Amino acid sequence: MERRRGRVHARRQILLPYLSKNDTVLDAGCGLGYLAQAIAGDCGRVVAADRAEAAVSAMRQRELARNIEPRCADVFTLTERFDVLLCSYFGRGAEILRLREMLSPKRTIVIQRNCAAHRFSIGAVEDRHGWQGMDACLTERGVPYEKLAVSLEFGQPFRSIDDAVRFFALYNKSDCEVTEEAIASLLSPIKDDPYAWYLPQTRDMNVYLF
Repeated sequence: MERRRGRVHARRQILLPYLSKNDTVLDAGCGLGYLAQAIAGDCGRVVAADRAEAAVSAMRQRELARNIEPRCADVFTLTERFDVLLCSYFGRGAEILRLREMLSPKRTIVIQRNCAAHRFSIGAVEDRHGWQGMDACLTERGVPYEKLAVSLEFGQPFRSIDDAVRFFALYNKSDCEVTEEAIASLLSPIKDDPYAWYLPQTRDMNVYLF
């Protein structure tokens, strides 16, 4: 939980220069809404929208700031206007530009991971998209933009090495075999009850502003 809060706080710090107290913000594809909750005090109103009912239901069960409006909806069905369109780990270039055109925000902020590397695979994974697609889409459509490169720690804790092996076996997308020896070499011991092991990983991201 503390690590998740730290990651959300780091994203909030990135967004602060581009938010104002009067802004209405759409957090598109908000998931569980932790980022929306983190920035609520920095803007006027946040609509946290996701089409996953379970995620929005879990968000509604938490104590939220009064200016957050959780909404279970496909963001492409919304018709209102927002000052800021925030897409954090949501959508590809063409989808984001389509949503931007529909909602006419004053600012669009995109936080996009480089997915060319897969953190739960033992070996290299081919044919995964990176952020070059976003660059190409904006350039092709003549959209002026700023880009900020950032790196955040996105490690994963595990209760045991056996748990880590099962996790990797489930999500491994490479052709390399998942073995206890291979997984153990990637983990670091920690004292974070009930977690005993940690997979450290720095995730590269781009922040796009247009």
